[in-house]
Amino acid sequence: MKNLAQKICTKNFMLNVLFTLFLIAIYKSFKEAMLTEYGLGSYFISEFLINYQGGFVRRGLIGEILFFLRGIVPFDVEWTVKILCAICFLLVCSFFVYHFIKRKFSLYILPLCFFCGALVINNEYWIRKDSLMILFLIASLWIFQVPKKLPFTVKILIVNFLLIFMTLSHEVFAFISIPVFIVLLINLFKEKGIIKSLLMSLLCLCPTIIAFFSVMYAKGDYQIAQTIWNSWHILLNKELTPVDYNNSIGALFWGTIATVKSHFSEIFLTIDWEVLSVFVWMIILPVIYYISTNFLSVFHKKGSNFNEEKKTILSAILIFQFICLLPLFLGLSKDYIRLAFYLITSAFAIFLLIPFDTLKSLFPQFYIRFIEKLNHAISKLIPPSKPVLVLLMLIVGISNWGFNIYDTLTSTMLYQVLKELTIVVRLFVHVVHHLLF
Repeated sequence: MKNLAQKICTKNFMLNVLFTLFLIAIYKSFKEAMLTEYGLGSYFISEFLINYQGGFVRRGLIGEILFFLRGIVPFDVEWTVKILCAICFLLVCSFFVYHFIKRKFSLYILPLCFFCGALVINNEYWIRKDSLMILFLIASLWIFQVPKKLPFTVKILIVNFLLIFMTLSHEVFAFISIPVFIVLLINLFKEKGIIKSLLMSLLCLCPTIIAFFSVMYAKGDYQIAQTIWNSWHILLNKELTPVDYNNSIGALFWGTIATVKSHFSEIFLTIDWEVLSVFVWMIILPVIYYISTNFLSVFHKKGSNFNEEKKTILSAILIFQFICLLPLFLGLSKDYIRLAFYLITSAFAIFLLIPFDTLKSLFPQFYIRFIEKLNHAISKLIPPSKPVLVLLMLIVGISNWGFNIYDTLTSTMLYQVLKELTIVVRLFVHVVHHLLF
């Protein structure tokens, strides 16, 4: 009994209990979203319905494929989208679990609201193209790096195909993929000098870059959106209705400048519970960086070789990816919980798939020295330790759209765990009451 009591009081046991309850909450949210009927007009399902029936337009490739297949074989569109998203999400989770176990990294960070848990904690967010984008990034990085016997020309052709496919499906993918491949190619050609290596890398990615600018130009308008909406109603024998301005198809004719202004205001200038949103983001984003860069060294397992040098490189990748995503963080998007997912998963995928010797040579020395000084200053201010990281992991949360303190609080691990404990306590009280009375 004494040994059992000691075991229960250990930190690892308590952490395992916390994360078990947290995983239960995530599973229930996932299951609820899977069983909820959203309809074709919902923002989530309609994102997959954008096609080329009204002409070439951004985000239309996957929708065009679905439209073509649905014209050949009858299937439930909504359930097809849900199953596709569920498979992609589980594959992304499996990738990180496999590589974390392989490298003897702790798994505690994975379900948090800025890693894989980001898309599930807030319910419907996994029914998007986000996990598919990360899968395509993983596949592209793997093709570029792993098959040693594959000729370079073949690798570049396959990489461009993957990048183009996903860029035509969602333009945000270009922000998390093109810059890192430019850097990788510059590093590959570095013996030719900086100018030639840059030109050669741009030449290698020219098809993808053209695809990106094409989708940025073909942003869509009301007529295209209405034609797309009508095409699905005709295919599914439904009554024609006006396209909804507030779903993904309707978003095709949102004005860019007005949208950016609106997003910027919602992200940074919203006052909720008498708190200005910009102050909250100034806390949350650095906390996410702190957890992500210190977690692997603090929660080290026996046999893990994560050291200070690797922490510096991981930090460098995180900040690099953040800079690439900065246009989205500053107003092109207001889905900060999704942006956090893009940032963390893309950075860790790069860190896990690209050999460390290559990663060390990607960035200039002045940038690496800046990262070292930044991390040293942060660690001096808040020395990383298990209690500090556990506390931060418990309380960090991210709002869904723009800024909302309620969403920020309910996405925290602490809230999700307390919610599950409440269910257990209420069930216990109900059973006791039933037995006694």
